[in-house]
Amino acid sequence: MVISRKEFFKEPIVRVNTKRIRFPRMCPVCGSTVTKTVRVSTIPGKTRWLRPYWDPMYGPRARRRLGISLPQAQTFIVPVCEKHHYGDESEWRYRVVCLIVNGIIISALFMALVTMGSNFWLGRANPFWVYPVLTVFVVAMVLSYLTFRSNPFESAFRIVGFDAALQHIWLQLKNHEYRDAFLNENPMSSELVSWIIRH
Repeated sequence: MVISRKEFFKEPIVRVNTKRIRFPRMCPVCGSTVTKTVRVSTIPGKTRWLRPYWDPMYGPRARRRLGISLPQAQTFIVPVCEKHHYGDESEWRYRVVCLIVNGIIISALFMALVTMGSNFWLGRANPFWVYPVLTVFVVAMVLSYLTFRSNPFESAFRIVGFDAALQHIWLQLKNHEYRDAFLNENPMSSELVSWIIRH
């Protein structure tokens, strides 16, 4: 069963034809002159199911039996300035390392909490190593937040999704000057919308 819902936006978003999309020669974050490009990839038609196993593309055997192939990823080349250029590969590498380190720290935290609970129950003082583990855990959580938060480009240029026919893409552009330039660059194939229907 497919979930359909109406989603409203405080600021209007841009609906543009994916076949005729053209990006203005200005940075979507700050509006300055562009010198580099960022590759933005997304997979259209990701349907939300109430249960994953209801999805006919959930398992590879089911996909082969039904003759269904995975949707092709859509890639867009967005011009940006030198300051707001970023490589998503290095960023994801940092995030994977962060997840591995957090797993180790959470294991140490579990041991520290068990030791603290045991010492509290027995009326004994905690060993010295418990407090540095708690401090490292707090620092790791702060660093994890900084690692996984959206960078300036992701905040300024966000792909909201695709329409049901996969012919149009919805873009949330934070910079109003860039949004106006984008609409001027795509006068016949783009428009502002304040709500969408997600499937």
